[in-house]
Amino acid sequence: MPTHKIHLAIAKKVNDKLKLDLDSIMLGSVLPDLNINANHTISHYQNGKLGIEGTANPDVFIENNKDKLSNPIMIGYLVHLLTDKFYNESLEKKYQNKEKKENNFTFGNIKRITTCDKCGKEISNYDSDITRGTFGISMCSKC
Repeated sequence: MPTHKIHLAIAKKVNDKLKLDLDSIMLGSVLPDLNINANHTISHYQNGKLGIEGTANPDVFIENNKDKLSNPIMIGYLVHLLTDKFYNESLEKKYQNKEKKENNFTFGNIKRITTCDKCGKEISNYDSDITRGTFGISMCSKC
């Protein structure tokens, strides 16, 4: 899953186009990950399946919240779910086919490492890919 920093950055980019209340969109963009027991099944509208089929489900969120989608917090929440879905689908396509034969790949268990362009800290390649696509450089969650 993307870090909070990734969710906030993407929400800001989306809001650059929508021009809604930035604080509300930013809050909504991190809400799905703010839960006490760290079980994201409910907050991410997951269907309980394993692997890519069980990740965030923005379609169910939209169906359940049609009348609330003018609220910037709900827009931020939706941006979070869409980001997770895109992130996980991209990750699955990029790494699963490459590593399945060699490393007994299971979704969410990727060990590839690169370094943050700003501080040199080791980070995962899939976080690097997202930040590089958004900001043009690889960044860790601290930078």
